[in-house]
Amino acid sequence: MTLGDITAGFLVDVVVVNAGEVEHHQVEQFSVAAQPATTRQRSRTEGQLQNTYLTYLRRIGHQVSGRRITFGDTTLVVDLFDDTNRELIEVKATIDRATMRTALGQILDYARYLEHSHRSILLPEEPAEEMIELLHDHGVSVIWVSGVDFAVRRCPASLAASAANDVLWQDYSEAVVDIHLPTGAVRIIPTDDAAGHTRPPAGPLHIIAACQPGELPGTERERESYRRLTEYLCGRGLEPFATVGGAQDGTYQELSVAVSGLTDDHARKIGCRFGQVAVFSWNSTQWTLLACASYRSAVHRWILAPSPPPARELVATETPA
Repeated sequence: MTLGDITAGFLVDVVVVNAGEVEHHQVEQFSVAAQPATTRQRSRTEGQLQNTYLTYLRRIGHQVSGRRITFGDTTLVVDLFDDTNRELIEVKATIDRATMRTALGQILDYARYLEHSHRSILLPEEPAEEMIELLHDHGVSVIWVSGVDFAVRRCPASLAASAANDVLWQDYSEAVVDIHLPTGAVRIIPTDDAAGHTRPPAGPLHIIAACQPGELPGTERERESYRRLTEYLCGRGLEPFATVGGAQDGTYQELSVAVSGLTDDHARKIGCRFGQVAVFSWNSTQWTLLACASYRSAVHRWILAPSPPPARELVATETPA
């Protein structure tokens, strides 16, 4: 038996975790004795942000609750717990370094006591890149307000956890992809039939989605993510083709790009950079689903079908200038 085993057993015995309704943000978590007005304003901002994101999650069908962690004379109150995604969420009103470091310490503290798959900091605006990197280094994703929507930068640990979800992985495996090639639009349908096609019409391609897990397709945020992805690829001398991926019945569709000239490892790295759980590789007889932050993969054959008229308007069907 190790010291870790003893400590873990001790914590399980004395810690009580209660699930319940989401609690209004506690003022004492931001006690600034010399600046009571600042404290009140931060509390109001955090409460408003907490309620806005709570409404958003419930609108897209997520179950959300709160958590109270009690041990001895200490009680910790978790801002939000997304039961659907098993995601622990800490809310903060500002993006300054001191606040971000406090948030990191808090969420890592909570995470020791709660079973979860993801942990995230919710912010009113996008933080500095170096702070995002700090959070990612500790397995914490970042969510922030982006117009009327929310933007998400998933950390590699969160992306790997999503790829390990068998239900989500199956959804990815069954997705169809409509690629708008210069010669016309085609639909790729994965199949396990040995009689699948043997040669992609445009040569080997990788397909990378723009919409990140936790973001809604069909929003301005998705369109901005698509523009950023295409600009990134074009800036490296690559030619992306407008693509839409989703369910075969059309109930879910998200903007993506198809691009040639990448290795599988390079495509994975780009997917990870843009917060994707997985990318597709279309090469020879194989249609392969590749996790971006782990080594999970699924290999299928493929068949082509005429691409139906797009159910939603594409941002662009040509390479950006």
